[in-house]
Amino acid sequence: MKNSENPWIETYTGKKFYILNPRQEDIDIEDIAHALSMLCRFVGHCKQFYSVAEHSVRLSLLQVVYQHIRHSRVVLTQTRLIALLHDAAEAYLGDVSSPLKLVLPKYQSYESRLQSLIFKNFLGYSPLEEIRYIKMAERMLLATELRDVVDAKTDWHEYEAKLGINQLLKPLPEKICPLSQIDAKNSFLERFNHLRKRKGA
Repeated sequence: MKNSENPWIETYTGKKFYILNPRQEDIDIEDIAHALSMLCRFVGHCKQFYSVAEHSVRLSLLQVVYQHIRHSRVVLTQTRLIALLHDAAEAYLGDVSSPLKLVLPKYQSYESRLQSLIFKNFLGYSPLEEIRYIKMAERMLLATELRDVVDAKTDWHEYEAKLGINQLLKPLPEKICPLSQIDAKNSFLERFNHLRKRKGA
């Protein structure tokens, strides 16, 4: 809705969500799961629909990176929950392609502030250390998505070399067969509830 002072949108569950001045009490996991399940990754440039919700669930399930965390079960579970929620701000702001974000500093600021608020709502703090593991996992998942979901024609190894990125993209052996919107939403909510229960929240 347009409001020059405090613009808001109506969420799936009927809440007023103030985009520029979000309130913690308006953050709802049902809204996040629904909206992310309706958002297509890669700005829709996929062979078939592949949601941000499914991407988030897959990221939280990856084993190969999280095995480096040698702390308690609670810490590992919490890291997986952070991975599940890492794109949650897009549920309220929409998905913007990474190249476009680079020239939209205000959007980046709003997204960062909202993402921190979402983490605070569900975790009690804004994570820093865990993000390092999550970024490693996301690069691996991205390589797999480029192979199975996008059918990318770009030579990503050559592209990354030009950017000075040393860690090459290596796809996972498992092939991604995208879920439907409703299955992606249910999978996201089930994963969230499972992790919250394990965390003891």
